[in-house]
Amino acid sequence: ASGILVCILNAFLRYRRIWREKRSLDTITFGMASVALSILSAFICIWLSGYFQFKTGKGFFDFERFFWGGGHVLQFANTIAMVTAWVYLARLVFGREPLGVHLAKAAYTLYLVFVIPAPYIYFMYDTASQEYKSSFTMLMEWGLGPSTVVFAVAVLGFVFSGKARPLPWTRPGFSSIILSIFVFGLGGVLAFLIRGVNTVIPAHYHCVIGAVTIAFMGLFYEVLPLVNRRIYSERLARIQPYLYSIGVVLFAAGLFIAGTHGVARKTYGAAQNLDNLAKFAGMSIMGLGGLVAILGGVAFVINAIVSLLTKSGAAEEVVKEELAESGNF
Repeated sequence: ASGILVCILNAFLRYRRIWREKRSLDTITFGMASVALSILSAFICIWLSGYFQFKTGKGFFDFERFFWGGGHVLQFANTIAMVTAWVYLARLVFGREPLGVHLAKAAYTLYLVFVIPAPYIYFMYDTASQEYKSSFTMLMEWGLGPSTVVFAVAVLGFVFSGKARPLPWTRPGFSSIILSIFVFGLGGVLAFLIRGVNTVIPAHYHCVIGAVTIAFMGLFYEVLPLVNRRIYSERLARIQPYLYSIGVVLFAAGLFIAGTHGVARKTYGAAQNLDNLAKFAGMSIMGLGGLVAILGGVAFVINAIVSLLTKSGAAEEVVKEELAESGNF
């Protein structure tokens, strides 16, 4: 947490300098500034949660409620970072951004409309109340969707408008954009299908969080030359985003099937009561998906570590030339 706060402080000092120089933030920088504000709001929420639990005289923490508010606000930070990665990937792959800077900033600002006032909830409701939990849930329900849809539609519209041909499906930076949007969209659909407390809930959030991971996996491959490195295995890099994404989708599908047939979340072993074929099949598909996703994750880690340990000056020069031409270096 201290390391993250130092990073945020450094970022705000940089933004202050840009502001004093009367320069406007570009889309990527504005997006990451929004991430920084979201994380700062989340930290304030966690601090207030601890403060009010101590203030009530409790000798222990209710850990779920302690991190509940800040955890929900951190999902804003994750989502904002993900859509920023979509825009950055599109710029790196196609040479320009998929939506105008004014529309992008408006969408980011809409996120912040829900993020910045979030700590005030602690002054409205006790952390032991259901209203406290419901308020942060509603914050996510209403705050995450609209802006994310704007970014997703803009990126997909740009990609499939015919202006970018042929589509580089074997380029991990490109495939990660499409797969991330698809998996996040699937998670959004699953959110509307939640009925009761069952494994449909983790099916939803494993998709949306998996989508964030996919976006940053793709971004790693694209920015690797900036640190004077090149991808160790391009063949592995081409298939890895698909492998990981398939695993996440299977994992979520299994949880969804099991949940719709009554398997409760946060239960293990015999407590899951897998007493019919549908429940057993659902949890088996989840296990298979987990294995595939782990293989995709391991493939990424191995390729990333070896790539970072292998220096390539030629790769850096290529990226410098590309960024210089686009005016972003």
